[in-house]
Amino acid sequence: KAHKLQVLNPDVNESSAHFTVNKAGAIRFGLAGIKGFGSNIVDMIIKEREENGLFEDVYDFMERMGGIINRRSLESLVYAGAFDSFGEVTREAFFEKNMRDETFSEVIIKFGQRFQTGQSSMQNSLFCDLEPLEVAKPEIPKAEPWNIMERLSKEKELVGIYLSAHPLDPYYLEVRYGCNTTLAELPNKNNLVDQPLTMAGLVVGYSTRMGKKGGQFGILKVEDYSGAYEFMLFGQNFIDFNKYGIVGTPIMVRGAYQQRFANADIRFNVQSISLLDDMKGRVVHNILIHINDDELERARVITPFMTASTENRSDLFFRVQDVDHQRHVDLKSKAKIPVSKKLLDALDEADIKYQINVEL
Repeated sequence: KAHKLQVLNPDVNESSAHFTVNKAGAIRFGLAGIKGFGSNIVDMIIKEREENGLFEDVYDFMERMGGIINRRSLESLVYAGAFDSFGEVTREAFFEKNMRDETFSEVIIKFGQRFQTGQSSMQNSLFCDLEPLEVAKPEIPKAEPWNIMERLSKEKELVGIYLSAHPLDPYYLEVRYGCNTTLAELPNKNNLVDQPLTMAGLVVGYSTRMGKKGGQFGILKVEDYSGAYEFMLFGQNFIDFNKYGIVGTPIMVRGAYQQRFANADIRFNVQSISLLDDMKGRVVHNILIHINDDELERARVITPFMTASTENRSDLFFRVQDVDHQRHVDLKSKAKIPVSKKLLDALDEADIKYQINVEL
């Protein structure tokens, strides 16, 4: 990610057993990297794909792999995102139940088994030159989308990392521009005694223990894009911030390294914790886009983002550079723009320089 290389979920039509690079230059996660997924099944999927072509859809996959894939293996593929390229079926649909209290994953497994049984029967029949009996395809159910944490927690459970997205993506602006350090950098800033530090992340663990002198203290493990850090909650902090120890909660932490006594150790002291939801739309105030006077057309990349959205609406400035005379002029738009990660990604892709929260 640091090198702007895309890492893609496992895919039944593109993944090899291990990590590979596809034609677009993206890294594709290997099927053998899915937790609990047998290497023999991986080999059979790849062999079938190489001998008889790519799988057209989930029905085609089960018709060809129905005698091999069981429910557990199928659901592992689903959670890991290996069927995401089949646009007609979502991950959620596989767990939607019918009138008989069967999930679609159970139904599609039975469909594949019936198809395989039918094929075997025809091959062993005296009338093998007849057309095989067609097995009715079960209808794909409609299902309510999972929330991002539910979706990604299962994904991480099976492949070890977040691939299709990150739980902090909805708070990207707050994490990127509302903080002055990352969790990976925090241990290296213990020389900044009494300097205010702000960081944000997702609660991934919480535990309580008994102190040496009695009483409880808490260990709050938080993770951001860079890594993880464990915050120690003692005394009043334990009482005040114990409520934030719910796994999956996006939070912002403010505090400072402090030395209570002359010869005491320097420790990070949490001073406040707030929900990232409460910070949305309160961090980014303006965006300044740099553009040369002979490349003004490139600025049209922002046009699709000039919507009626009420979230993160910020002042929009342009710094137009006169290339010939080496001077510039700053212009302010009458319209505000909803600043989002997608907008910033579009500017990055177009190689357009921008600044956030600039004083003009």
